Amino acid sequence: MRLSSHALWPLAALLPGLQVATAVEAAAAPAAGVLQVDLIFPQDGEVYAPTADMPFVFALQNAGLAKYSYPSIYMGVMNRSDPELHTLNFQYDYKDLHWTSNEPYFPYYFFAQFATEGSWSVDIQFWWGTCLTSPDGRFTGRMDSNTSDDTYLSIAFTIKNGGKAIDIPGALANGKPCAGDAITVGDEVYTPSNSPRWALPSGKCVVANHTTHSACPATIDPAVVANISADITRRVCGRPARPASCPPPSKSAAQRLAAALAGPALLVVAVGALGLFEVLA
Repeated sequence: MRLSSHALWPLAALLPGLQVATAVEAAAAPAAGVLQVDLIFPQDGEVYAPTADMPFVFALQNAGLAKYSYPSIYMGVMNRSDPELHTLNFQYDYKDLHWTSNEPYFPYYFFAQFATEGSWSVDIQFWWGTCLTSPDGRFTGRMDSNTSDDTYLSIAFTIKNGGKAIDIPGALANGKPCAGDAITVGDEVYTPSNSPRWALPSGKCVVANHTTHSACPATIDPAVVANISADITRRVCGRPARPASCPPPSKSAAQRLAAALAGPALLVVAVGALGLFEVLA
């Protein structure tokens, strides 16, 4: 894989020591039958240097369990230094993705409001779908959405000159806990009498319940991190207002095609206007 020297994030920060991993590993991975969602970057209490685009990287472990549990993430990002000007919100569900080839799965998002100093807070709520059961555990014939509680998982971080560079592998290696949640997902698939819009087209459900959250993943494959950086760089440098760190624009369609073919292979899916993309590698 060839990396552009014009990446917005320094290569040394992305891949400390250029250590190469052959697979994504997990420490104290959740048990079989447990779907876990973690925000692995940014981290609570950290101070980061200003950046043109800040990545928000999640990890879904045992991601194949999402097929009939319909997990959704709701996230609000607020500039506490100026809350009236910068509040970023989005919601995304993972029901339509191809889970079997992506374990763990690392969806990521990026925003362009972090080039100046400020204090930020992040509130996350995790929702899922479940078959409804009676007190004795029998399927009632209906399904509904659920969440662990009425509060949000929260972190806070600071953007300040002289702060840390973006370092996603380092965030996993420092031993800090992740903001995350987990559910148990039953094996038996039911067909309820009601089919909420968020459960279509399958209209099926499993019994899913809140459970204890395990440790976040221990490492992330450097190739995944490189793909995140390269994809965000490509998109940022395609804007009319290009950062000075971007490579010169191609002079022709043929040159752009050649550059694309020479660059790293990216398996990404664009799903919205807020800079919401998934790495499928």
